[in-house]
Amino acid sequence: MRRFASLLVIAALGGCSFPHTIQRISVDYNSAVSGMANELTLLNIVRAKEGMPLHYTSISQLSGSLSVKASGSLNGQFRGSGVTDTNKTTTATATTTEVTKQVAEGVDFFSPTVGGEVSSGPTFQVGIFDTQKFYQGVLSAVPASTVENYLDQGFDSQLVMRLLIERVEFVLKETKTGVPFKVGDVVGTIRNRPWGADAAGFAGNIACYSLDGATTKPDGKRVMALSRLTLGADGKAIPVAPATLALLDGQKFDVSAPVGSDSHGDDQLFIVRPASEKSAVRLVPKAKCDTVEPIKAKPPAPSVMSPKPGALPDGPPPSPIYKPGELAIPGRLPGKNYDQEIWVNVDAQVYFRSPESVIRFLGQYLEGSEKYPTDTYKLGTHPLFAVTQGRSFKSVVSTKLLGKHYYIADDDDRADYMRIIAIAQQLINLQKESSDKPFTTPVQVIQ
Repeated sequence: MRRFASLLVIAALGGCSFPHTIQRISVDYNSAVSGMANELTLLNIVRAKEGMPLHYTSISQLSGSLSVKASGSLNGQFRGSGVTDTNKTTTATATTTEVTKQVAEGVDFFSPTVGGEVSSGPTFQVGIFDTQKFYQGVLSAVPASTVENYLDQGFDSQLVMRLLIERVEFVLKETKTGVPFKVGDVVGTIRNRPWGADAAGFAGNIACYSLDGATTKPDGKRVMALSRLTLGADGKAIPVAPATLALLDGQKFDVSAPVGSDSHGDDQLFIVRPASEKSAVRLVPKAKCDTVEPIKAKPPAPSVMSPKPGALPDGPPPSPIYKPGELAIPGRLPGKNYDQEIWVNVDAQVYFRSPESVIRFLGQYLEGSEKYPTDTYKLGTHPLFAVTQGRSFKSVVSTKLLGKHYYIADDDDRADYMRIIAIAQQLINLQKESSDKPFTTPVQVIQ
């Protein structure tokens, strides 16, 4: 019975180690993949900083084999129950023989040994993203639905705007006397650049706004007049219930106005296929904005503002002064021989970056932080993104390029910088493949 119990203990020891080993290896694989993804993202950002080509790879498959072997032995000595005869012959006389009987008595003695062996052999495949479909995806603009999703997740609106918006264009909504533009013309643009005058203009204006998601439902498509469906065999009007319109092609339909019992006027009622909802974004002005003063237009030449003969300056108009729905642009009122600012009604259109453009923007931001530290805008009190050159044990992710080491320090700003790393990774993964050519879609800003 004791021997059987000992064997059960040996088997239990081998079985208990198996689940724990699987758990430990699975967690280690996950940590290895996350570390690799973080470093590759940081590496491409540093490549963009140095003006080098970007390259994308990822582990497409990771599998592992695990074998656990347990061995044991049980050696023992057992107590005897018989008498052992030991004959001793004395040499004093040849005729006398002394026979001594001895009894071997004792206790059972066991010496168990337990051994184990755990072996794992991971196999993995590294995917190289260099196909046409991949680049068509990562070079296409981030859709509004993705931006809205980041806002719903609780990402800071200013962070999303600084990172994802490439530019904001203001399109003339209606003509106005003295304005040398027609409806539909772009009368002002704010570009998001990491440093310089464009950076100041974008950061100054956008600091007084927040980006909010919105859902729009465009007007449905008219299919046909209701009068074409309300004539019976006798030519009389037969009102059709909207619920039965789904029989046409299995989709739900609506009508442009309520249907009454009187068929008079049915030719003015139309069957409408409802349009699907679309994601949009909305620039919402802040109630109070005293942290950053909005950018103002560059002071024009004295001949422009003074009541003296003058003309519109060559080149693009000065930096726009924007408020929701309106823009101040230079123009000349009738009877005046000088130019002045005229407020016009405009529609604002937001253009988002592509995933690769986000990485290049971050690289340019790092470059500007080194070359033009005073001309690079910040997000609040700290840089939008920063890395440290060198090595450190207190780093959350590090990489090496051209013999130099770079890392993101584990400090108070670490969470903000790692959120940016996470967004860049997700955008690449979301748009890994596309059959369409790269495109940039303007997003109407809902006022």
